Amino acid sequence: MEKSYKQYLAEIRMFIFDVDGVLTNGLVTIMPDGELIRQMNIKDGYALKTAVDMGFHICIISGGKNEGVRMRLKNLGIKDIFLGAQNKIQPYQELLEHYNIPPKQILYMGDDLPDLPVMKLVGLPCCPNDAASEVQRTAKYISYIKGGDKCYEFKENGTKILMLAMTKKWIFSFVLFLLVTISSNAQSIFGKWHSFDEETNKVESVIEIYQKNGKAYAKIIEITDPIRRDATCLKCKGKKKDKPILGMDILSGLTKDDDEWNGGTILAPKNGKE
Repeated sequence: MEKSYKQYLAEIRMFIFDVDGVLTNGLVTIMPDGELIRQMNIKDGYALKTAVDMGFHICIISGGKNEGVRMRLKNLGIKDIFLGAQNKIQPYQELLEHYNIPPKQILYMGDDLPDLPVMKLVGLPCCPNDAASEVQRTAKYISYIKGGDKCYEFKENGTKILMLAMTKKWIFSFVLFLLVTISSNAQSIFGKWHSFDEETNKVESVIEIYQKNGKAYAKIIEITDPIRRDATCLKCKGKKKDKPILGMDILSGLTKDDDEWNGGTILAPKNGKE
């Protein structure tokens, strides 16, 4: 049986995005001097910058050459920006070699034929719902929102992963994604999940998601590194400050609204942010 995109997502460590038709709506305004003007959703920018700040590998591979786009993305903290990439395989291979990340741990979102060669190689190819038909046939996840239309909503489009997974470096991004996106008729969110180290890809902790009084919670029940098992949350505030991370709730009080889990708080023990 073919795995669902949620299962593929469990292994993702790198996110690669096309620009035109993904981070934009694919339309350009032609100015009198021939310059092409694109529009990007400001909420996407917030999602991308926050994800970068939390240590995710966020990369851009685009056939467009607009330096304004490069400036915008650089200002968000994205370092791996390949513009004018007519052959997208070449920058893709450079990323693999530089970060030593296997293809199965890469998500790529594209919308048109030049994206296909890379999409056929990665673990989780995605596209917006107005992507070319050939792209949709290759994608393992197809959004029902068009490119550039608040891409940060990944339950509808690609970057929701970032908005939820941005609290990781230490918390398992797939678990956070499940809490918001899993439907009532899909597999249960409750149970034990592994958190992987970004550099070694080894299991570094086990997180248990459980239900109490109709709400969802998650706590760290195992830390594989013996040196860190007694670690405390030095940067936490309030009652959790200096408390042991092992056994600590990192997700608290999420409630189910129709087929989605929303609300509550998410804690990143490494930086104490909620």
